[in-house]
Amino acid sequence: MSLIYRAIWQDQDLSDVCDLAAETFSRWVTSKWRSIVVPENGVAYGVDKQGAEQVELEVRTSGASDPDTGISCIYRADLIETRSGNSRWHTTLRSWEASEPDKDALERWIWVDVEVVGDVDIARLASAAPRLVNDLLGRGGSPTVDGDLLKPLNAEITGFAAGEQLAETISRPDRTLPVIVVNDDVQSRCKAADHDLYLPDVVEAVRRATAGIAVVYTIDNEAADGVIDALGRSHGVWDGAMRVYLTDVDPAASGNAWRHRYFTANRYAGSKTTARQAVGRLLGPVSAVRRPPQSYPAAKRLLEQVGTSGDHELLLELADTQLREADSAIAELREQIRDRDESIEGLALDLGVAAEERAYALRQIEELERHVQSLQGQLKAPDEFYALERDQQPPATAASLSHAAELAREYLSDRLVIPPAALHDLDQLDAAPTSAAWGQTSWEGFLALHAYASDRAAGWDGGGFWEWCKHSGNLRAWRATDKKLAMVESESVNNSPKLRRTREFPVSVDVQPTGKIFMQAHLKIATGGGNLAPRIYFHFDDGHCRTHVGFFGPHKLLPNTKT
Repeated sequence: MSLIYRAIWQDQDLSDVCDLAAETFSRWVTSKWRSIVVPENGVAYGVDKQGAEQVELEVRTSGASDPDTGISCIYRADLIETRSGNSRWHTTLRSWEASEPDKDALERWIWVDVEVVGDVDIARLASAAPRLVNDLLGRGGSPTVDGDLLKPLNAEITGFAAGEQLAETISRPDRTLPVIVVNDDVQSRCKAADHDLYLPDVVEAVRRATAGIAVVYTIDNEAADGVIDALGRSHGVWDGAMRVYLTDVDPAASGNAWRHRYFTANRYAGSKTTARQAVGRLLGPVSAVRRPPQSYPAAKRLLEQVGTSGDHELLLELADTQLREADSAIAELREQIRDRDESIEGLALDLGVAAEERAYALRQIEELERHVQSLQGQLKAPDEFYALERDQQPPATAASLSHAAELAREYLSDRLVIPPAALHDLDQLDAAPTSAAWGQTSWEGFLALHAYASDRAAGWDGGGFWEWCKHSGNLRAWRATDKKLAMVESESVNNSPKLRRTREFPVSVDVQPTGKIFMQAHLKIATGGGNLAPRIYFHFDDGHCRTHVGFFGPHKLLPNTKT
């Protein structure tokens, strides 16, 4: 079983934390599954449906109180959902009130875990807070994590001085709560408006998805300047971007900046799903390593002793010791995984930067070639006025896969056709850590397909797309290698009617009256990346010299004999 989400917070303003937790849990379960009644103390079973899927339900609740042990109350509730797709989701709520020996005030805690086991791709799962957490926070007073408010009184920061104060919070050495900062700028608002969205709604989607495990702020441009002035540009946020600040922000070390993920407006602002998934994939594993407070073991022992005899106390103590050791080992492993993920993210950012630099270099070469052609033309006709009519050039870079598709349809539509039905799960791909690099590579792929069609229309006739990539000398040619380009599918795919049908993609009726055609040729945007690795399937129409894209999406949607 994998822990994908953990939120632990204090709320000293709640005088009845256990009763509030029990009431909120009961409301949440019954609103989600009307076929089951939550017991006050015990176990209940039920079966319900979500769409066409049958879900088996199990609810467990228990509570205890013993002021003599320092635990005024403890409550635990579990919702276990076993789905027909062979996956089991387990949500656990714990709340307790404890007195510490060296403290006068009572500590009031709430803890929510979400675990999953079964046929679920954990590596690609975007964690999100259950509605239970948002309900608990909404009914709370002043929820905090190690002194930082989960619901600050003012989450909309304006002005230079306020930005500097936010930077102090971000760079505080003892901060353990991740901070998400969104720059409310014309670029992010326009990107949202382009997709019929309102930027504050996108921010709210991020806030609800990260409830309990992060705090979200929006800042205007003056506040963004204040953050940059305090932390340096490498650690700042600008141009409508969103940034996730993990712990240990060190403004003095510019190399530390890549740990704190930066999402451009083009990448997140056009989709609430992309925004929350991108942040969820990053913060889910981070939240899972949070450790329970010192008062929890005593509360846990009290709860376990309810309904048991004294003969079991030694066994329970032994089990507690083993669980603590296991928890410690798991925490260490999660730290190792986190370090590995951070390293991968750093490499992904480096790859994205390298891709952008390459794109700009190619653009400069094209500009220089056009300039040379202009000078040659003037030398051939020195007495005549010479002017080179310059067409509008497509941008050199794309920020994400969705952005690459938008640019292709805007700038390349004369020779490249991409119907809406060809685009698949781009929001999921945009949320991947390597989205920026994949988006840039996809854009280069679209440019290559367009350039090929243009050269064919101009008379080039040296073979197909592979030969053009290898021999044409066009700067926009794709890499003609087996790892980056396939002109035919494998024999096993071609011989399987079922697998062939998965490669029948939309095409203009001018090409095929049925509106679909079997496509084999495809660009491999990434050779790594698992089942999310993007693919672009295409068909060239000789009659009209146009390239038709039939599929642009993740590799997982295209099964083969290995899958």
